[in-house]
This record gives sequence, structure tokens and C-alpha cells, in this order.
Amino acid sequence: MLKLETKYEKNSTDLVEMLEGHVYINGAHLSVFTYIIDGVLIDTSSETLLDGFTNWIKNYKVDQVFITHNHEDHTGGAAWIDKNLCIPIYIHPMSVEVCKDLEQTPTYRQITWGRRGAFNAQPFSKQMTSQKYTWEIIETPGHTRDHLSFYCVEEKILFSGDLFVLAHTKAILSTENMQDTLASLRKVLTYDFEEVYCCHAGYLKNGREMLQEKIRYLEQLQEESKVLYNQKLPIAEITQKLFPKKYAIEDFSNGEWASTHIIRSLIKDTPTKSS
Repeated sequence: MLKLETKYEKNSTDLVEMLEGHVYINGAHLSVFTYIIDGVLIDTSSETLLDGFTNWIKNYKVDQVFITHNHEDHTGGAAWIDKNLCIPIYIHPMSVEVCKDLEQTPTYRQITWGRRGAFNAQPFSKQMTSQKYTWEIIETPGHTRDHLSFYCVEEKILFSGDLFVLAHTKAILSTENMQDTLASLRKVLTYDFEEVYCCHAGYLKNGREMLQEKIRYLEQLQEESKVLYNQKLPIAEITQKLFPKKYAIEDFSNGEWASTHIIRSLIKDTPTKSS
């Protein structure tokens, strides 16, 4: 029987308040961050972390919500906000209609993060404003098609959603496009910043350097994968050579998360026009 436990950690930098919600399932651990800056709430945690999230957010004056993408660990509190705070919630235009319905996800994701309730959202403009700041809304597909990152012009900081997560990615969702991820990483590096706020890695003081390292890692992995593919090795064998360790999330997710998706995408996917 699966046992779910949760824990919360509050922290801050000079500019940003942050809440890290932890989910423990039979000893396995996952976490997700949500941020508040200048009256802007960035992402809304998960339904399984709703109690801690709502207790935290009640301590702050929030004027609007920026959502990086429509996954349940980033939108889990949006329905509560829509019902109780009556403030605008912004998301990529392609996800506005999707958010009006209860999210349908595999069972393992419902166990971990819960189900995202229906909520009303508005489409982002290319540029947004908060009390003191101007925000560039950057299309950064890869992890999802609707993924966005947010650049605070005045403070020169980047909120990257799930664009980064790890420098050396070991497993991804079957729907991810690593060609888009690479293009999106290069795209955000055209902006002037050093610090990054990631929704799973948290605050990265040397964020720019970490994004650059992820690009180097993926480029090298792509080169090695293509060499082996050109030698007529199948994707499964290439995966075994480059990722000899099988990660627990692959079995837990029934293969929705796996290392082989990285290899397949780096070899066979093409970038979308929006990236």
C-alpha cells in the first residue's frame, strides 16, 4: 500500500518568497517550488500540497498568477485561487481552454500530485507588468508545448519553470521534445541574467552557468547518440550504453518517464516552429 506524506519549507531571497512542497511516497521523494515576487505568484504547487500552499499564500498580497505550464504540480492550487482570491491567472494561450476541465492524468501522477481542478485562466501577453516590474514572457517549449519562462527586466532574474530541473537529465516524459528544450535553453541565454528560480531545483545563484552546463551535456549526449545510431544500433541498445542504470521512476510511471525518451528525442525529434 502506498503511503503519502507531505512537508513544507519556506525560504526567501532579497526579492523572492518561496515555498518548497515535499511529497514522500514509500520513501521516494519529489518536491516543487512556488514563488512570490512583487505581488506575482509563480505557479501554484499541487493538489496534494494544497493545505500548506494555501496557508502560506494567505500571508502575502498577491495580485496575479503566472503559470509556467499546465502540469498538475504547477496548477494544483489554481482552482482554489480562482474560487477564493478572484485574481487573474495567466497561462499560455493554448492552455486556456484546457484549464476549464478537470485534468486527466495517469494514476501514479494522481497519487503523487493529485488532480488539478478546473479553473479560469487568461492568455499571457508577450509582456506583462506587476507593481514595480516589467516581465518578458518567453516561449520555452520542450518539457511541454505550452511551457513559458518569465524574465524580470528590472532585476535581471529568470523564472524557468521546468526548463532546467537538472543539469544532467537522466529521464524525461515520453511527450518531451529535447530539440525544443535545447533551443529554449539557448533562447533564454540571450537575456541578461545570472540568477534563476527553477520550479524543482529552487534558487540557483549561478543559474546561467547551470543552464550552459545543461546545453553542453545535451549536445554531447546527442552527438554520442547519433554516432551509435549511425552504426545501426537500435534506440534501446543506445539507451543501455549511455544510461546503464535504470531509474525507479521508470517502473513507477509505467514507462512514461524513461531515459530512452531522451535518446529517441535527441535523434528523431525536430524543433517546433515556436521554439
